[in-house]
Amino acid sequence: MTLNIFYTKYSLTEEHFFKNDIFNEDLYNYKINFIFFGNETHCDFYNEYKNMKNIIILNSTTELFIVDLMIKILNPLIIIHTSDECGTHIDHYELYKKRNIKHVFHNYKNNHLNFGENFYQIPLGYVKHYLSDKSSINNLPIESIKQKDYDFSFVGSMKTDRKEMLHVFTDVFDKFYISAGLMNWSSPLDSTIKTDEIYSIYSKSVFVPIGRGNVSLDCFRIYEAIIARAIPVIVGSGEEINNTFCFNGNKPLMICGNNWNAVAAQCAHLLEHKEVINRIIAHNKEWWNSQIIYIANKIQEIIA
Repeated sequence: MTLNIFYTKYSLTEEHFFKNDIFNEDLYNYKINFIFFGNETHCDFYNEYKNMKNIIILNSTTELFIVDLMIKILNPLIIIHTSDECGTHIDHYELYKKRNIKHVFHNYKNNHLNFGENFYQIPLGYVKHYLSDKSSINNLPIESIKQKDYDFSFVGSMKTDRKEMLHVFTDVFDKFYISAGLMNWSSPLDSTIKTDEIYSIYSKSVFVPIGRGNVSLDCFRIYEAIIARAIPVIVGSGEEINNTFCFNGNKPLMICGNNWNAVAAQCAHLLEHKEVINRIIAHNKEWWNSQIIYIANKIQEIIA
C-alpha cells in the first residue's frame, strides 16, 4: 500500500522535516511516495492518483482555485498547511472545512482564527539540510554539558528584539557564538553558515536565545535548539507563551520571562546546576519524539 504526499516548492524549506520525520517510513505500514507539484491547472496530472491515499502539504502560495481542484480530484485525507505566522490564510482554512478534510495540521496558533476540532497544531520543524538528511528522532549524539563550548549561541538575522537580546546575553556570558546576518532560508546551502553547521553550533551550546520572529514568538530556531540538545530561551508574556506553544496541551521546557535581563539571569543561575540542565534537555528530547509520534499516529488513524 502506498501513501502519496504532494508537496510544492514552497514547502521545501522544511522538506527534510517531512521526509525524514513526519513521514518516516519506519512509522508507517505504507510505502511513502513524495510527489512534487507546481501550479498545474490541468486535471491529467492529478487524475493518475484518484482513489488513492493522498496527503497534501501546502500554504497560501498555492492559489485557492488550484487547491480546490486538487481536493476535488485527489480527495486527500489530510492537508498540512504550513506558514501563516500572521494568521491571514482564512480562505484556505474555510475551504478545508467546506471540503470535509478529515485532519488539517497547521503551524502557528492564532486566537482570532476559528480552527475546527480536526485542526491540529504541529511544530515548525527544522530547515532543510539541518541534520544532513538524518532523522531527528533517532538517537542523535548529545554533547556532555562539560564538553559544550558555548554558554549560548545565536545564528540568524537581526530584527525585532534580537539586538537587545544579544546585548544582554553578551554582558552576562563569556563563552558564546554569534553569527548575525541575513540567512537564505529558501536556499540554505547558499547561506554563509550552512544549516548543518548550525546544528553543530547549537549542539555545543547550553542555551539558544530565540528572539521574536516577524510576528510570533514561534520560529524554527526553537525546535532546532531542542533537536541539538540545547535549551531555548524566549521572552514574552505568560499568556502569549502558553497560547503560542499549546501543542494539544503539551509544550516543551524553555527558559521564559518578561524581559531579556530576567531570562539571562535565570540561565546564569542554571549553569551552576548541571543536573537541572540535563533534566530539561532529556525532557525536551522526549517531548520532541512524542510530537512526531503523535502526528504520525493521528495520520495513521485516518489512512488505516
